[in-house]
Amino acid sequence: ELLLQRGLALGIERREPSARRAIVSAVVDGITSADLPEPDRAALEAFYRENAARWARPGDVLVEAARVPKDAPDAEARAAEMVRRARAGESLDVINAELGAPIEPPLPPGKTSPDALRDRAGDVVVQALLALPPGETSEPVRAFDGLWVVRLLARDPDVQPPLDAVYEPVRQAWLERAHAERLEQELAALRARATIERRDAPDEPAP
Repeated sequence: ELLLQRGLALGIERREPSARRAIVSAVVDGITSADLPEPDRAALEAFYRENAARWARPGDVLVEAARVPKDAPDAEARAAEMVRRARAGESLDVINAELGAPIEPPLPPGKTSPDALRDRAGDVVVQALLALPPGETSEPVRAFDGLWVVRLLARDPDVQPPLDAVYEPVRQAWLERAHAERLEQELAALRARATIERRDAPDEPAP
């Protein structure tokens, strides 16, 4: 306590960025961690409708893929050649048999969910795939097990889950928004009461 008082007397909270950040963080935590009433079902349903795209799940996809192992000679050149030939109309399955390596375990046959594909190919490959329009081929994608080239053949419409399937994430997002709104309200009240002086403002001309 004595050291704290000494620090305040020295103005450390004004001069030391770490001290300022700690104080500001504590104030923000005090504002945003205050108890909020639990949202009722109607409030969550309205919030979910307003932000439905946030919880939409990508539809099933039909893909072709080829992979060059990361330790293969000329891996980048081979992956670039895969892209060139695929965009010229060749099947990636045929190209992979010539330039790549077997994908083991193989990707699920037919249409599959992006989550199932992510379990096999990794998140970075699925992100590149979902950014493609149907019929397009990706640039080489560097993943944990090599360079991938993927083509999106078809994609089903996104799936909107019922509220009950994503109830807790929606509730948490509602609370985060409520906390942010409370913080903004508190800041607005502080601004209204504050007196702001510009130290760098030019002197007013003499009358």
